[in-house]
Amino acid sequence: STSTLDIVDMNSESIVGRVNNLQNPSGVVFDPVNQVFITVNSLLNNIYFTDPSSTNSTTVNVGIAPTSVDYNFQTSSLVTVNATNHTMSVIDYACPTDAGPTCFTPKVQVVLGLGGAQTSALVLGPNAVAIDPKLNLAVLVDPDNNRVLLVPLPH
Repeated sequence: STSTLDIVDMNSESIVGRVNNLQNPSGVVFDPVNQVFITVNSLLNNIYFTDPSSTNSTTVNVGIAPTSVDYNFQTSSLVTVNATNHTMSVIDYACPTDAGPTCFTPKVQVVLGLGGAQTSALVLGPNAVAIDPKLNLAVLVDPDNNRVLLVPLPH
């Protein structure tokens, strides 16, 4: 079944836009420079860049079963964690300010293998990521392997 990304106007407390065809959205982050939401679309192995004012979206393929996304707007570092195959995708995403979600077609720059093994039926490998904006360091949570990974990102 498909899911939606609803855009809600907090003043009127109503849905003012909707993006359809998401399948198992599992993470979202806001790009304050380009004013777009970046949403992980786990079952379709991609991410959506959505302009909340127009609900126009662009999709970009990433790794297999991405579960989490984060973005450091200061360095244009955008990553997804792809839990099923224990990888992290680093996406080439350097849009000029105010270009919106269709400035160009972002693409995966590199896929990094994270090692480890799935030991639980409930948790699929590394499943959460955050980027330290000062160090441009990705921090990944991998509960299956009882570890936290620190991955330096390119500038």
